[in-house]
Amino acid sequence: MRRHPRARWLLPLVLVLASLLAAGQSLAARDTRPPTAPSGLTAVSTTTGVTLTWKASTDNVGVKFYVVTVATQTKRPTAPKAAFANLRPNTSYTARVQAVDAAGNRSTAVRLAFRTKARDTTPPSAPGAITTAPEITGATISWGAASDNIGVTAYVLTVDGRSQTLTARTATVTGLRPNTSYLASVLAKDAAGNTSPAVSATFRTLPEPDVTPPSVPGSPTVTPGSTQATLNWTPSTDNVGVSGYVVAVAGLAEQTVTATTATLDGLTPDTTYTATIVATDAAGNRSAAAEATFTTLPPPDTTAPSEPTALAVTGQSTTTGVVTWTAATDDVAVTGYLVTAAGRTQEVSGTSATVTDLPVGTTTAVAVVAVDAAGNRSTAGRINVRTLLEPDTQAPSSPEVSVVPGSTRAAVTVAEARDDVGVVRYVVTVAGQSLSITEPGTLTVTGLLPARDHQLRVTARDASGNVSPVTIVAFPTLPAGATPDGTPPTPPTNLSVRAGSSTLQLTWSPASDNVDVDRYVVTVGDIIREESGHTLTLDGLAPQTPYDVEVVAVDTSGNASAPVTGQAVTRPGPSNAQGLRGTIAWFGKNTSRATMDEALASPLVDGLSVYLRWSDITTDGVTFNWSLFETARQAASAAGKPWNGMIIYGVVGNGMPAYVTDGLPAGQLITIDGEIFPTFWSPQAQAAARDLVTAAAQRFGSDPNLVQWRVTGLWSVNAEPRILGGAPGRRTWVDTYRIEHPGATFEDVQAAYNDYEKHIWAEAAAAWPTRITLAQAGGLALADNVNTLPNTDPAKHPQRLATWGEIRARLGARMVGQFNGVDAGSGAGGFGEWLPIAFGPNGFYPGRVGAQSIGGVSQDTRLTADDFREMVRLLTVRGYSYGELYGSDVIYALRGRNAEALHMRATLEMYHDGWTP
Repeated sequence: MRRHPRARWLLPLVLVLASLLAAGQSLAARDTRPPTAPSGLTAVSTTTGVTLTWKASTDNVGVKFYVVTVATQTKRPTAPKAAFANLRPNTSYTARVQAVDAAGNRSTAVRLAFRTKARDTTPPSAPGAITTAPEITGATISWGAASDNIGVTAYVLTVDGRSQTLTARTATVTGLRPNTSYLASVLAKDAAGNTSPAVSATFRTLPEPDVTPPSVPGSPTVTPGSTQATLNWTPSTDNVGVSGYVVAVAGLAEQTVTATTATLDGLTPDTTYTATIVATDAAGNRSAAAEATFTTLPPPDTTAPSEPTALAVTGQSTTTGVVTWTAATDDVAVTGYLVTAAGRTQEVSGTSATVTDLPVGTTTAVAVVAVDAAGNRSTAGRINVRTLLEPDTQAPSSPEVSVVPGSTRAAVTVAEARDDVGVVRYVVTVAGQSLSITEPGTLTVTGLLPARDHQLRVTARDASGNVSPVTIVAFPTLPAGATPDGTPPTPPTNLSVRAGSSTLQLTWSPASDNVDVDRYVVTVGDIIREESGHTLTLDGLAPQTPYDVEVVAVDTSGNASAPVTGQAVTRPGPSNAQGLRGTIAWFGKNTSRATMDEALASPLVDGLSVYLRWSDITTDGVTFNWSLFETARQAASAAGKPWNGMIIYGVVGNGMPAYVTDGLPAGQLITIDGEIFPTFWSPQAQAAARDLVTAAAQRFGSDPNLVQWRVTGLWSVNAEPRILGGAPGRRTWVDTYRIEHPGATFEDVQAAYNDYEKHIWAEAAAAWPTRITLAQAGGLALADNVNTLPNTDPAKHPQRLATWGEIRARLGARMVGQFNGVDAGSGAGGFGEWLPIAFGPNGFYPGRVGAQSIGGVSQDTRLTADDFREMVRLLTVRGYSYGELYGSDVIYALRGRNAEALHMRATLEMYHDGWTP
């Protein structure tokens, strides 16, 4: 279809008209509406600037930009934010903001006052400590962060005059010289240009690698054995330092040593070796090798010499003897002999030796051992040396003499006289005749005139020629033709024997005679006794042993009746003895090691017991002086014998140190007989005593030679628990309890006392290892009535023993009952009375485990040697665990320089076989 020609110009015309029409309409509706005012205007200022933000305005058409004015500066941002600089610090300004749309309409202006910050003049803190990691020509350097009121912007590191600015806190420095010291310093900077104080540290770069080896070790020398050798050399030198030496021997592992000596083990006897020594330094450089060639020795000599033979003794004195023997033989050579006597050993090269310091009048075993150069020892040749007695100057006692006369003769009976060595002859003189006999007995004197008065003189003489005082007996001979009494008595009747474990009690009915019965001769086994009465008690017999018994009546003429005979068996002895069994020497504060050794060296002494007072050990409860106990520990260990320990607490000023009572209030102190004591319940005194026992247990509890610790002081001095010794201790306890418990009855006191003792025993047992035996001594005890506090044995007080029984049941064999017995006041007689009651076969002590005796003789409390013998006998025959004797008495007996000491030592020798540990 064809268009109309007018169409080509009609369409553009229409378009132009439409445009004009639209323009007319726009001019007729022009925008005059302003935007909304900005809101939420905020300012964040610095020292020289500010950043402004606000919430965007709205407009009916659209916001085109904002007009923001601060001071003389104007900005036109399109977003709701504007920043201004070049402001003055610490100055007040007003910010003005208007929104503008495309039509030029402006909103209401909003304003905000603000102030720029003052200029920052605070420097950062100093950086943290510098650490360096040096290398040969450089180092890595680090440091801790600094802080700033605004913020740290950089760090300046300076080394060797060269600085670098860093934001990190580590840097690597290069271009340094080897093995040189440098100073590194670091400071911090902030945005205001403030700088902190600098921190610094010195470091040293590493040296260049060490490539110089040490010098060769010098002058090797070898000391060879059969399977071992010792290698020595002079040290090497090095530019830095020798770090060690490498020693090599073919067939052995290399060893590295730092000293200039080495021991080579595992070598073959009689073999040649070459040892090399190389020095090394820390850089691993090795020197050239030094060499030493050596040959090991032949195999060692392990063959012992033969036993010395043909031992003989000559030249004995009271304390010495000379021992000789035939030389021993050896596959190489005998180099000497070891001669041991009385615990002392001497070395001699010949075949004789003088042994000295032996006890007087005793037999001492001597052993002789041959030794070769390799140290091999032979079996011992043995011989006994019997020393001589001191010169005997003591005369025998006067012999007792009885005479049965006839008309021309008389039967003279001489009884045994006593002598420290022995009587060798009895001399009888009558009517001009002098007769002698060598043994006590009866001899007949003839050639007497009938019906005359005669005087008989008898003396006893010993081997040294000492003569006893003369015994004079006057008697008449019978008239001529008179017949002497030849009629014997009738035999005794109704023989009765009552047996104990070590005793026999014999009774019989009297015999009759035509003239008169003079005496009875009683034979029990090998024991012969003469009695004038009709009863006899024999002690010291072996338990569970049969004995033949015979009793014969003898009249005044010496006629003997037919015997009455019987047999008895002693009862079994105690079977549950605990603790030690033997002679124990008891020493105190000032005893020397030499004295302890002297006692322990004797075969008659089985152990050691030592004691100290509280104040001897400590004066402050902090430091302790255990020197005496340490000496006892060492002496007992060296002798291979056991020991006991004991602490005596004492009263204030007499054993108990003042620190225990210092500062105690008056209510915890008591005065008795002018002496001051802490009360029994004083917590301070109890704690101090407990600390002391605990310290002792910690110090000595592991010693295998310590077999017993005495529960003393707070747990007894001689008897029941108390802080102090003697009767005042008991009185303190009772008086204190009554002060704190007014109106308490005796039963109240007794019960409290027993409870306390059990408690203290439990504490003591807890402090010590279970292998240690605790000993309770039974000297003085709380009495069974309210008025008396007797100095007697607790065995007489069943209440006391009942308490012990409960403790014994709780502790078992750990508790050993003891009894402190003999002194000058009571003597062996009292000891003999008390022991059976407390600990004898029928005694009250639970378990009947044994008894202790502290028996002072001539060196302490002046008991006689006879009392000493009776005391030891009573201990032994009744089977008590041990007899504890004053150490000074034991030493006195062992040294044996006079008759009394000899008597005492003989007592120990006589009864010691019954006392073995």
